[in-house]
Amino acid sequence: MLSSMEIRITMDGARHDTERRSLYKWLCDDRELRGVVEVAMVGSGPQEPDSDVMGPCFEVIGIVLDTALQLGSLAVAIAAWRQGHTPRSTMVIERDGVRITLPEDRLDDAEALLRALDDRRVDR
Repeated sequence: MLSSMEIRITMDGARHDTERRSLYKWLCDDRELRGVVEVAMVGSGPQEPDSDVMGPCFEVIGIVLDTALQLGSLAVAIAAWRQGHTPRSTMVIERDGVRITLPEDRLDDAEALLRALDDRRVDR
């Protein structure tokens, strides 16, 4: 069993806002994750002073989970979302300060994504 683990997902690309919202909804609706894994949009801080938008800017998907089974389910959900959504933005998954970068053209299967999250080696 893992101790509580926090994972943060950011995206960079032409459609990163749309894709981030799509992934967030996908993870919230996933039946293996719903009710057992905490998924939230996390604010990165206030908008620039000259921005027309009020309030925080939500640029990160924050995930908190507690077990290896939940980690596996998360990897499967992310891999399924990436395989089903094109064009994709570059995705950066961060766990305990270690960043895993998945370029837009890389389709990872769940096993490869799980190894990356579990190994904690820097930038794949």
